[in-house]
Amino acid sequence: MSQVHEMLAILQSEQKNWSRSLVNTRSLLNQKNVNAFMGTKQTFVSVDSDKDDIVLSDTVPQYNAKVLIGNMLKAATNLIDVFSSIDKTNCNGSKACADVIVGEKVLIKEVSVITILKMIDIVEEIFKFIDQVPVLDTSRIFTYDPNGQFHTIESEKLKYEMISYHRVVHEYKDGKHPVEIRQEEEKVLDGRTQKIERCSLITMKEKRDMLAKIKSILDALKQAKARANQAETLHTKFGDELLGDLLV
Repeated sequence: MSQVHEMLAILQSEQKNWSRSLVNTRSLLNQKNVNAFMGTKQTFVSVDSDKDDIVLSDTVPQYNAKVLIGNMLKAATNLIDVFSSIDKTNCNGSKACADVIVGEKVLIKEVSVITILKMIDIVEEIFKFIDQVPVLDTSRIFTYDPNGQFHTIESEKLKYEMISYHRVVHEYKDGKHPVEIRQEEEKVLDGRTQKIERCSLITMKEKRDMLAKIKSILDALKQAKARANQAETLHTKFGDELLGDLLV
């Protein structure tokens, strides 16, 4: 198989991966299930230091927002790389090209307008996806856990139990009055329940910063497209040369 055929096969595969990524992420976000990004660990700690702590529940978030975004960006990167490689090979020497510039930084040199159009399509999908990603609840104070994987909230609730006991109210005296004993209850501390909530969502600031960067890339691509479209059109006669002898 030639290199061109291999690249076309890879392109088809990466296009499927990209489409699958879009379908999966859209399906997840359409459910609007924030709980899928949440997890909880609850532990009971007894006042008796000789007793082991008891883990009551321990769940981790089903999805991680940063991982989802990372997977989508990886699929997009692979598709753009393969598509642009084929386009560069097929259109080598094309004048309809432009640099992609963000601010004063040249991100990519001499990109064909066909590749630019593909990039715009992909980056717009990334923008839509990240714009839909839910963020941390700002009404609650989260901190990073030690490994930096989740945002966490730690809380504690005391657990009490009722202890029954008998108390002597009146002592036995001179053989005439019986002893009066009364059963009473007392509320005593049994231990505490420690709760750690884990959340794998991104912060509002992280989301805003990401969208701003993507917006600047989109603007740069659209400006590059405008510059590439200013290239002089090369009029060819390929159709006539290919089919001219068939015309009557």
